[in-house]
Amino acid sequence: MWGMFRKSNDINEHSVAAFIAIGLVVIIVLSVIVSNFLCRELVIQEFIFVSLLTFAAAALGIAGYSSINGKDK
Repeated sequence: MWGMFRKSNDINEHSVAAFIAIGLVVIIVLSVIVSNFLCRELVIQEFIFVSLLTFAAAALGIAGYSSINGKDK
């Protein structure tokens, strides 16, 4: 696992971080849907949801830029 943080690896760390953030967003959305089906209200602060989405979009944008322009730039 720690090999991911070495300089020479094949894993894009930005993509990993973005997919973890997207996974958290999916978990939040599914938990809100399930709680609504159970007639309970689950309140998720909007800034938490928006910050996760912003982080995921930024990380995917950086990963895309890195893959287009090369890793050394």
